[in-house]
Amino acid sequence: MTGNQPVAVDLLIVEVTRAAMEAAAARLRTGLRQVDSQIQHGVWLGERSPSGELDAARRALREALRVHAYNSGNQIAMADHLASTIKIVLQHYRSTDELTRLDVQRMEALLEEALPQRPTAKHWVEQ
Repeated sequence: MTGNQPVAVDLLIVEVTRAAMEAAAARLRTGLRQVDSQIQHGVWLGERSPSGELDAARRALREALRVHAYNSGNQIAMADHLASTIKIVLQHYRSTDELTRLDVQRMEALLEEALPQRPTAKHWVEQ
């Protein structure tokens, strides 16, 4: 694509995508809280058993729970980050007098300006 080709942006589709992203993050956040309240904290499986296999299973379960918490928090953070960035870009885009003259480079610059600080996964898990 050359730099002189116009780019058509359907703002309604972008807004629907942003809203869907926010809704998905909210559902994931709610689901993570529900799962967290249902899972035992800590891994008691085989805690007093001399079995090496049981100890390995306990360690594997503990690691799986740790990775799950990290990944879930990271997914929520990324979805929120993307939704807020799209919202800011839409606000900039709508407030621009030259809607028909915005090109790809201008959209990229708006995205760079709009990017908020990325929250960490730990931030979302602790909420």
